[in-house]
Amino acid sequence: AGLAVLHIIEDEGLIDNARVQGEYLSERLAAMDARLATTAGTRGVGLLQGIVLADDVDPGATIAAIHSAGLLLTLAGGCVVRISPALNVTREELDEGRVDAAQAQLDQASRPLARAEKTLQ
Repeated sequence: AGLAVLHIIEDEGLIDNARVQGEYLSERLAAMDARLATTAGTRGVGLLQGIVLADDVDPGATIAAIHSAGLLLTLAGGCVVRISPALNVTREELDEGRVDAAQAQLDQASRPLARAEKTLQ
């Protein structure tokens, strides 16, 4: 069974697709990070990517909002939103609003520390 899986990976060009789409996803996430005040960088290789939440962003509330928007993303290390699409994902699928939907949720991310500071002023 293992050899059959390896043949499928090779025959369908999944490794090359992961490299190409991963580079594209990395570029999209870097551009998103540059626009958002709620993020603090990106990391990842291939199709296993992540966007780091800023220190004052509530990771639990943020991932809950992302899930409520219909995106199946997870937290890694407590403050990184992990993005790991299937190896056969296409650029069109990445562009169909998945990255944009994640950006919309990250833009609205809960910032409890910022609110607390404003309350004290």
